[in-house]
This record gives sequence, C-alpha cells and structure tokens, in this order.
Amino acid sequence: MAQPMAVDAYAGCIFNYCVTAHKPTAVRQCVVGSFTSGSDVNLIIGRSTQIDIQLLTPEGLKGVLTVPLYGVVSALNLFRPKNASKDLLLVLTEHYKFTILEFNPSGPGGGPELITRAEAKDVRDAIGRPVEAGQLAAVDPDCRAIALHLYDGQLKILQLEDGIPSRAAPEFYNLRVEELSIIDLTFLAPSSANAAAAGSSAAAAAGAKPVLAVLYEDNKQARHVKTYTLNLQAKELEDGPWFQGNIDAGSSKIIPVPSPLGGAIVIGESVLTYFNTQQPMRSTQIKPNTAIQSWCSVDPDGSRYLLSDFAGGLHLLVLAHADNRVAGLKVQTLGRTTSTSCMAYLDSGYVFLGSKGGDSQLIKLHAEPLPPAHTTNSSIAEEGTADGASAGASPMPADEGPNHVEVVETAPSLAPIVDFVVMDLERQGQGQMVACCGVFQDGSLRVVRNGIGIHEAAAMELPGIKGIWSLRRSWMDAYDSHLVLSFVGETRLLAISEEDVLDEATIEGFDSDSQTLLAATTLHDQLLQVTSSAVRLVSASSNSLLQQWSPSTAKHNPTTGGSSITLAAASPCQVLVAGGGGRLWLLEVTETGELVEVGGTVMDAEVACLDITPVGPDHDNKSSLAVIGSWSMQVTLLSSPDLQPLVTEDLGSEIIPRSVALADFEGQAYVLCGLGDGQLHNWRLQPDTAALSDHKKVVLGTKPILLSAFSSQGQRHVFAASDRPTIIYSNNKKLLYSNLNENEARIHILGGSVCVCLCGGGGGGVFILVSAAVSDCCYVSPEHEHRPLSSSSRWTPSI
Repeated sequence: MAQPMAVDAYAGCIFNYCVTAHKPTAVRQCVVGSFTSGSDVNLIIGRSTQIDIQLLTPEGLKGVLTVPLYGVVSALNLFRPKNASKDLLLVLTEHYKFTILEFNPSGPGGGPELITRAEAKDVRDAIGRPVEAGQLAAVDPDCRAIALHLYDGQLKILQLEDGIPSRAAPEFYNLRVEELSIIDLTFLAPSSANAAAAGSSAAAAAGAKPVLAVLYEDNKQARHVKTYTLNLQAKELEDGPWFQGNIDAGSSKIIPVPSPLGGAIVIGESVLTYFNTQQPMRSTQIKPNTAIQSWCSVDPDGSRYLLSDFAGGLHLLVLAHADNRVAGLKVQTLGRTTSTSCMAYLDSGYVFLGSKGGDSQLIKLHAEPLPPAHTTNSSIAEEGTADGASAGASPMPADEGPNHVEVVETAPSLAPIVDFVVMDLERQGQGQMVACCGVFQDGSLRVVRNGIGIHEAAAMELPGIKGIWSLRRSWMDAYDSHLVLSFVGETRLLAISEEDVLDEATIEGFDSDSQTLLAATTLHDQLLQVTSSAVRLVSASSNSLLQQWSPSTAKHNPTTGGSSITLAAASPCQVLVAGGGGRLWLLEVTETGELVEVGGTVMDAEVACLDITPVGPDHDNKSSLAVIGSWSMQVTLLSSPDLQPLVTEDLGSEIIPRSVALADFEGQAYVLCGLGDGQLHNWRLQPDTAALSDHKKVVLGTKPILLSAFSSQGQRHVFAASDRPTIIYSNNKKLLYSNLNENEARIHILGGSVCVCLCGGGGGGVFILVSAAVSDCCYVSPEHEHRPLSSSSRWTPSI
C-alpha cells in the first residue's frame, strides 16, 4: 500500500511549479564609484539576487542596467587596478561564486553589458566550517590583493600585483589565522603602516606590504583588533604593526582611514576609537549606547563619516585634525531615518540608505536644522502606510534634538515578510496577500496582489472632468505637446513647453466653449476635435480652423431638428461619428486639409459605442473595418467606407455594451467589447474575410468597462478601465489579464507615460500624470495621497 500512496502523492505535485512573482527589494549592499566611466558617479545596489547599476545625474539617479544573478550577493566592492581608467566590480555570492566585472557601454546588442574579467565558479574548500557572522571581502587600497573570509580560521587571498588575471579562473591560496570568530576585516591605507613607530621592527618590516586589520572575538567573548602584514612574495601572514586588546565589547565595524591621516576607527556600542601607532589613541562616547549597523565616508580624506544605528538614528562622526594628526573625535546626531543595512554618500549632501528590514531612502542632509513642519514633494509616496511619513522631513521625536534629514525619495520594500495570509479582500475572486513586513520601527502591514504597478508623478484636482486626450504637433513626433481636457460645456488645453513646463494654452481653431467628445492628431499633421455639434479640422502649424463638418450638412442621412453627435472614434486618417436614431457617418481626412464624407448608414438601434482602429498586416493607417456596439445588445462589424454590416454577434445579455475596440496582439486581430456590468467579450478576427471566431467571455469587475489601446516596449496592450482596472495583453497567442493598482480609473495614454483620470463621487475627478511600470506584484496603500500640481510643475513625458 505504501508504494501506490507515494506514487499518488507525487502525481499530485507534478503540476506545481515555482516562479518569482516580485523582484527582490531588500538592499543588502551598496557601493559608490566610477563604474560606467572614469568621470561618472555610480551607485551600485545589491538586492539579494539582483544588482542595480545607477548613474548620478543633475536630475537625480538614473537606472543604467539591472543584472539578475544566480545566487545571493554577500559582498560588493569597487576598486580600480593600476593604470585603469574606471572601477571594476567585485561580486561574491553566498554559494561561493566569485567574479570581477567590467562595464561595457555598447555590447553586441547595442545596449550596455557587463564583461567578466575574472571568475571563480567555486571558491569553496573541501573542508572547513563556514563563517557564522557572514562572508567578508576586502580589497587592498593599492589593489595588490583581495582577501576573502569564508571559513573560520582561514583567509583566501587573490594577488593582483600584475593586474587582473586574464584567465577566467583566478588562483586563490589559503592562509591560516589564529582568530576563529572574525567579526570584520579590512585593508589599511599604506600610510597607516608607514606611519608606525620607527622603533617598531614589525612596522619597519611592513614597509609597502599590505596591512590587514582584523576585529575578532575570543572564546571569553572579549573583542580585540589585530593587524597582519601580507607577504605577497612568501604568500604568508606576518605580525602587523599594532595590536589592541579588550576593546568595547559591542565593537562591530572597522573603518579604514585613508591617507594622509591613516589608521583605523573601531565602532563600538558605547565608544568610537581611533587607532594609529604614530599618534595617541583618540576616542569618544556615543550617547545613548547603540549598535551601529552601517557607515559611509563623506570626504575623500576620511575626516567625516556617517553612521547609522539599528533604530534608524543617523550620526555624523568628525575627525578633528591638523597637520595630518587627529586631535579628537566628535559625534553629532543628525536625525532619524530607516534602519539601514548599508549606506552610500553620493554628492552635495545626498545619501542613499539601503535597508533589508524596511523601505530604502534617498535623503538630503542640511547644514541647518529643518523646521518641524517641513515637507518635500517626495517623488515616491510611501506604500502601505496611512500617515504618509515618508514624504518630507524624517520624523524625529521632540526629545531627540534638531533634525537635519530631509527624505527625498522612498523605495518601498516588502522585506522581510514575517507572516502573511491570502484572502479575497474585495470579494471579487482575486486572492490578495496581506503581509506583515519590516522590522522594529519600519514594520508595516501591506496588501500585495498580482498586477501592474503605476507610479504617480504629479496630481491635480479637476472636478467634473469627462475626458482627456493628447495631441502632437506632428504625426512623427516622439512626444505629445498638448493635453485636451473635456468638461461639461467647455474644453481646456495644457501645453508642454521646451522646458518641460505644463501650462494652460489655447488653440485658435478649437471650440473651447463645447464639451469635446474626441481629440486626435491625424496622419497629415492636422488636429482633430469632435464636439456634439461638429467635427473640426485644425492646422497643427498655424492652429487655424481648416474645415468643419456637422450632421446637418451631411450627404448621407442628414439630420434635422438640431440632432447632435453623440459618439466619435478616429483612425490616423478617418473619423467615425454617430448621431441620434442610429445614424453613422464616416469621414476621411485628406492631406490638403479637407474633411470628406465617404459613407453613411442608419442602424436598426441606437449606437452605444464604436471604434475604427486599423488592424491587420496591410492596413496602411486606414481601417477597412469598423465595429459598433448597439442598444440591441449586439456587436456589428461594418465595412469601410460604405458602412455596410458584415457580421453581427448577439451578446446574450440584457446589459448594454459600453466600449468596443479593434486590437492587434502578436499579429492576431481581436474584437473586444466591454459591457456595463464588468463583463468583457472577445473574438478572434480575420480582417480579410471579416470572420469572427473563438468567442470568449471574462468578468473583469462589476462596473462599466472603457477600453483604450496603447503600446509598451513595442508590444500592443489594451487598458480596460473599471472598478478593477486591467491591462490586456497577449503571450504565446493567448490573451492575458493583469490588474492595476488603482481603482475606478479612466485612462488615456500619453507618449511613454500614462495619463489617468480617477473619477470620484459627484462627477469630480483627479487628473494624475503617472509612469506605468509593468511588474508582477504591486502594493495597495490603505490611503491614496494626492499632491497638488501647480501650472509650473515640471515633468518629463518619457518613462
């Protein structure tokens, strides 16, 4: 009986698989250097199984390259070999993989790539006890050697005297050390060894040899600092220039002080101590006692350092010095931030704080204390918190002194997830994960669900907004230049200047006293506006009215009694409009600036929605088909230009269709129809024969669906706006649906960004400029904070 049960148990699991649903967000390491170029300032972030390379620009940090790794990063270090023009990156993983990488701005595919300069696929040993305090890596300041601490009582050395090894597998050799519990190690600056006392034979023997400082704990839990001299010729360790025993019991870090000061700073829980054999020992207290988790240098000469403790306190350590001699140490508390695991000083007071127990932050340090009510326009609002504390000045209790820290940007992180439960919060059939994230003061409760993430760039309250469209000066322009905002009884325009400033504008040929039903840029560089009374064609160069068409002057089925236009849709050179009584007209836009009526018909029922997007491989920006949804609960395909019915499909429902769309996904044409109850119907379409097949239905929400098409990374997508906004796309010829992290959204695509109109109660709305980032999970904040957007707010139209 046991064997069949085992087979059945195995058979029940063969269909399970594991997939990464969200990229790592916990920051474990970060370094600053000149990796992409000798003149660049780069921030390199290690997020578990991923390395992010960012470039510091006048506008802020800009992503250059993201590299996934097969392994968890345990050490990152930037160093510059002799005669090199830029830095190289050392990467060590917990699975004992070692590599040295170089940045190449133009790889075989035309984009940036990383070149492997040296690689050891496995630096593990057959015997040895792995370190419990974490793997350590150190690089000699003169790039003569690299030291790795992977096993207790052992160091692994790679010599670099002759430069980076050209072979793919560099040769390491092991050196034994007496210390079994090493907490931290680092190479000291050459002047530290040279500045040793002249009477010390050990110091004199050190000469120009690399000096390694080791912080360790003995079997009595006492902590000491010992130095070794690395003899590269003999490949052995020799006694170093100094030793300091019985230091602060909570000592956890060694900071090497660069030339010309030299020496080292040992970070304890209560005392910070500076050691240099040629100078007296200097120390200062930390009040109150705290555990320092990370540090970074501010000045190249090593006179100032930033320290961060486990509670998020940020401190400035200053080495007062004169004539290259340290006179004393001073510590000043700057403010409170996230609890960091690493930190990096960028430039001009900007500091990156990486955390593996909470959200990472980009902060700015101010020389003068900030007022308690100081706020800033943070570009990323904190996710999962209702109080919005991530924006503006870092919160400081009143009894902790002045605050010098301004939080510029917050990067949300789920790590670590200590507990979670999956439940359907909205009772709409989609499971969402409610997770306990973060530790200590960075703990939070967050809701995570599958979908597309949208990041807000700016927001402006616009009560009564009914529609939004984008216009370009020319059909071939890369970016849009105007936004058309439609309200009841009026139309307003916003223009984007060359300085990327958004201001209110006017176009002479537009009817600003009427509600706009449609606005678009045509193939022949003209602007199109459709109102309830007319179709207006405007010159994009002179902004003057070229021609106007109205239903009362139509050749086909002219209206009488003041009947108006109710719906409109456009292709690059066509306009399809609908009026009362089921009337339809098709207009063509000519290169000479004329509106030519080429077809018209009267349907059996009122038209509820329509579309004329070109589909198929040979459409040449002109559609040969049109699709309408009618009040008879049917979807009808019409021929162009005569608008004769070709195919009619019954929806089998008593709910009126609210939006239809023709769309191409991976070379396959589809007809999509969204109903008023949140159902979406789709058919496969053969454009040549106008045949519909493979009818499918899916429930996206409970409220009416509005469909809008857009492109991202060369792929066609359709946005379905409803109470559960959804992105529709295709993969392997199959339609897929991904939810959005917004509710009640009406959307329009603007260049490389997305413009979203969030409709509120009573006809109000919020106009938001956002950037859409396709991901597999998104955060859902309990409250959504909208920041005002002034007429002079700056923004960029590209992602």
